[in-house]
Amino acid sequence: MVYSAGPCSVCGWMGDALIVRAVGSGLVFFVCPGCGLAWTEPPEVGVVETIDEPEQFAPHGFTVATRAEIAAAGWSHRVEREYPDEDAVPLADFAGFRPADRSAGAEPPAG
Repeated sequence: MVYSAGPCSVCGWMGDALIVRAVGSGLVFFVCPGCGLAWTEPPEVGVVETIDEPEQFAPHGFTVATRAEIAAAGWSHRVEREYPDEDAVPLADFAGFRPADRSAGAEPPAG
């Protein structure tokens, strides 16, 4: 599954802030596949305090976060929607995106 924290602060209702995890550090953060911006806190529609790219938070790449990773990061209450894994396809255009490997304990390869 791919999890959304709701609308992007820049795109508004046109794009979702998807919940992802940095490879290596395990940082759970938020990425909008529409505008390409990323945040460490869930974005709020119309509030743009930073303009960061995913590479800032995930220099070794990132993948979609699992429900367990989202819960461990304390963001379960921010999950607004769930999508099938196929909905992560727009993230494939990002440098550093690693498709999810749902094998037990698997970590996408860094690099």
